[in-house]
Amino acid sequence: MNRLAIAALLLAAGCNTSEPVVIPPGTGPVAATPSSSATVPAATADFTMWISNQGSRHPTIDIEVRIDDSVVVDGSFPAGQHTFFPYALRLGPGTHRLVARTPGGTRIEQTFEVSAEKPRYATLFFWSYEGDPVRFTFELFDEPPGFG
Repeated sequence: MNRLAIAALLLAAGCNTSEPVVIPPGTGPVAATPSSSATVPAATADFTMWISNQGSRHPTIDIEVRIDDSVVVDGSFPAGQHTFFPYALRLGPGTHRLVARTPGGTRIEQTFEVSAEKPRYATLFFWSYEGDPVRFTFELFDEPPGFG
């Protein structure tokens, strides 16, 4: 799948926060999106984050994400290198603090800025491959990320 097609798929997914983005299609069944009572319609979001379980050691992993001490996502994420669950949020401009953690103690804490002028985008990935440390990565973007 070329980058333009992937970008179009991601932009369309940003409009519907109830379904994960699966690239490429047909890679197998995907669980329902882990819930969030904090999501808003994509058109009103100032921050959209895609969460993914990129590991092979955990077929599913429970992840809790807090932003500014409020739980914004709490659920079980299936493993899948090409499965990204989008969450559109309205945080407001300023500095925000994200803390993500698993019951096993893997944790990341990160501060980031949201602008009043332009939405921000992020990826939060959980990694667990044999021989590598179990960890999270958090990356910020000024445009929706391209996966592929």
